Amino acid sequence: MALVAYHCNLGAHSRSKGQSATAGAAYRAGERVVDERTGIVHDYTRRRGIERDESGNLAVELVAPKDAPEWAYDRATVWNESERANNRKNSTVAREFKMAFPADLSFDARREMLREFCKELVAKHGVVVDYAMHLPDRRDGEGGHNRNYHAHVLMSTHRIGPEGFTEKSRELDDRKTGPELTVFWKKTWAEKCARELDKAGLKVEAERWRYGYLSKDQQLEKAKERGDTEYVQLNEDRIPGVHLGRKVIEMEQRGIRTERGDVGRDIAQRNAQIINLAEARQRIETARAAYERHNGNGRDRTPDRVTGRDVTRAGGEQPGRVAGKSDIGRPGHVPPAFARGRLRNLSELGVVRFPERSEVLLPRDVPRNVEHERAEPDHALRRADNGLTGEKPNARELIQRELNADLLRRAVADREPIKAANDPSPDAIKQEWQNEKSRQFTLIVNRAKVLHTRAAGQMERQEGKLKAIDQQRPAEPTGLFASFKKAAHDQALSAWRGVRSGLERRWTQLQRRVNLIGDYMRKAGPYEQPTRGERLAEKKAAEARPELAANFQQVIEKEKAARIAAQRAKIEQRRTGKQQEHTMKQESIEELKQRIDTNREKADKAERNELDKAGRLAGMQRETNAEQQYEENQTGKTQAATLAKELNSDNEKGDQAKEAKKREILERFKQKASRDRENDRSRGR
Repeated sequence: MALVAYHCNLGAHSRSKGQSATAGAAYRAGERVVDERTGIVHDYTRRRGIERDESGNLAVELVAPKDAPEWAYDRATVWNESERANNRKNSTVAREFKMAFPADLSFDARREMLREFCKELVAKHGVVVDYAMHLPDRRDGEGGHNRNYHAHVLMSTHRIGPEGFTEKSRELDDRKTGPELTVFWKKTWAEKCARELDKAGLKVEAERWRYGYLSKDQQLEKAKERGDTEYVQLNEDRIPGVHLGRKVIEMEQRGIRTERGDVGRDIAQRNAQIINLAEARQRIETARAAYERHNGNGRDRTPDRVTGRDVTRAGGEQPGRVAGKSDIGRPGHVPPAFARGRLRNLSELGVVRFPERSEVLLPRDVPRNVEHERAEPDHALRRADNGLTGEKPNARELIQRELNADLLRRAVADREPIKAANDPSPDAIKQEWQNEKSRQFTLIVNRAKVLHTRAAGQMERQEGKLKAIDQQRPAEPTGLFASFKKAAHDQALSAWRGVRSGLERRWTQLQRRVNLIGDYMRKAGPYEQPTRGERLAEKKAAEARPELAANFQQVIEKEKAARIAAQRAKIEQRRTGKQQEHTMKQESIEELKQRIDTNREKADKAERNELDKAGRLAGMQRETNAEQQYEENQTGKTQAATLAKELNSDNEKGDQAKEAKKREILERFKQKASRDRENDRSRGR
């Protein structure tokens, strides 16, 4: 049992949203209405989903005051007149109540209480009311039936009298009376639903519907006051749903995913899990209570699960039955729908709940005091030499004991998969930790989405308040008495500024809240620090799985130490490589120096050899030149002797000849001396 399906919401049809009263009435009543203002024909005569009575007539009706004109009971005329009465381009042309029926009521009961509600609306506000009863949507729920019987109640915005529509009813739009009247009508509808359920004999459901208009926490408080513990256990962990709206529903039906639809689906999935868990707990509690009652009675006969023979047991119940439970029978190959994915309760076993919220199945012969937390120890359960008790167990007890041990092992393995493994690898621990963090992060995101939607709605309403307060700014006084009104105007303006400043501060707070909640819904980028949601998910995962967190921390520390060691080895290898490179460079320099020295020695040796060779050649040249000079000297001496002889021979020829001869000889000696000098210079080179 989830929270009651109570719903009663007041909305409006406005031209600013592209809506019209004629279109809304035609759609809800399944009729053809011509909008005389625009000429548009709204034909919904083929529409399905409207309830019908036993005669096949549609469950639609107009309700008007007694003094209303006759056309007040004609749908097309009423809503065309309403369109004419609202002549502004942004006028609210109709108001609408959407309410849900208890699905357990009959058609007649639902119609009667809806008529009564509409009559009270007409009596209090003096308007025309047009209601239509609708069936659940064929596309929703299992088998096309989600038990969502509901009604649409259209209200005219103007009061109606004998002459037609008159003044506009503004009490529902007023800031003071509007919220009070809305709560009043919601409470009225809840009381009517509770009254009809009480008439039908559903007293528990009646009390739950009576307070359906309250918030979830208030409903749970009322349930605690009246002692409805089942309702509290099943709904205390539920997340409030979000209203999708007509446009979102239409987009989702066309296959277009929306953010609000995703939020609704996440909440519905989470609530389904919570409900299944709560229902499972409730079944366990019921089974345990039945077991305790069963042990308190006499002896009964129940077929043995192993042998198939009747065994005498407590009470006089029929074979195969447990007190307070339906005929469970033997366990089949396929578990029931509610038990898929979890351990089934066996009729032969009792249930023990531990503080960790796990369950263990025990045979019926175990004392009841072990089923309670902080129970006194029962030494009769001490292991003897032959088994669980001091008595010798039979074959059935041995088989049942093995079954219980297997169930316990599977429960422990499901709850702590890391501990169940004999040798968990670091990769398995890391994967399990990431799965746990992802699970916690999903829960955080689901909750954050709800809070974000709520905060965004509050922010939108705050913006509306700011716009409204801006329109209420006191106008500057004008005219002859403006100076006398100045003081009052300044006082009103100061008060107005104080109110607006408070609204702005509240808007800023909501903006910060939206941003803060958004940080819980996103994941960090590749170069960002973990977000608030990821840090909270890690904290929650550590609280939920402390042993896994410790194992993961050990794995991380080992990997960190390994990385540090690898980094240090890499640094040492790099340092060694640099040293080797430096050594190789030094060796290369020494080798280069040696090669240079060797080449230099070779060059010097070659140069010395060349010099020696050149010296030897020069010496040989000098010896040759000396021999040549000697020969030339000898030749000169010979020539001189010859000349002397010629001079001596020519003495007789006269002095002139001698002088001429002397000059000639002198000239020859000068030439010879010049040649000798030239030869000497050439030898010196």
